[in-house]
Amino acid sequence: MKKLEFTGFHATSLDNWNKINKDGFLINKKRKNEWLGHGIYLFTYKIDAQSWAKGTYYCSPNPVVLKCMIEVEEDKYLDLDNPEEMHKYDKYYNEILQLLSKEGKSVVFKNKYEGMCFGLNIYKKDKNIDLIKHTFPNNRTKNVMKYENNIYGYKYNEVQMCASRNEVIVKKDLYS
Repeated sequence: MKKLEFTGFHATSLDNWNKINKDGFLINKKRKNEWLGHGIYLFTYKIDAQSWAKGTYYCSPNPVVLKCMIEVEEDKYLDLDNPEEMHKYDKYYNEILQLLSKEGKSVVFKNKYEGMCFGLNIYKKDKNIDLIKHTFPNNRTKNVMKYENNIYGYKYNEVQMCASRNEVIVKKDLYS
């Protein structure tokens, strides 16, 4: 099977970097609101990781960015920016919700992020997905870069990836 290669940037604290370097990433499966499901979150661009590192308590008190090399088999990769793959996932998720409903099981989410996390966790497990990518709107990095909306109306977006397993991150280095 063909392997795909990506570079990703992970924001964390210096203390966490020392743990990650020694033991690998900790995948927190308690949170119910992770927008790409449980896993290791990475940004495609370092500026987005730097912005996240500076702006979140997860990275306190000494924020750093790791540069990670990712390798994933092509059939274990879900690109939610690809309309065909998004449609396939949407269809799958709707079928799961319908099956639960037919069995009399109601699923209630506090917000859309819980629904996203729930659906992608099931999909990742059922389809053996190791890496998901999606592009999200972003105002945080725009503010760090101190640029204004341009006259043409382009919006700043960030590309995030979520690795389901440590093994797909084949190399990690302290970047900043």
